Amino acid sequence: MESQMLQLLPPTRVTMALTKFSAATTSNGYPGPIPWTHIISENGLFAMFEIPSSQNMSQTSESARFKIINDPEVLEDINLDALGEEAKQAA
Repeated sequence: MESQMLQLLPPTRVTMALTKFSAATTSNGYPGPIPWTHIISENGLFAMFEIPSSQNMSQTSESARFKIINDPEVLEDINLDALGEEAKQAA
């Protein structure tokens, strides 16, 4: 019976300190120069990969994620599993 139960382990996290994060957001067909935002920080700015760990990944709703954090604010939160599926469909 125990082998049929989903046993979740803590997620794997890889965190890297950043000194600068730059981002640009535009709509399709934006005609002008792209406006960039730059965030510079000596403390509290991190890139983080979170990968769920479980015995059976197909039965969990958790997904691998990439985040940019300017503590305590989450600046980016990307679902890597969904991004991978989009890339497969676009190929």
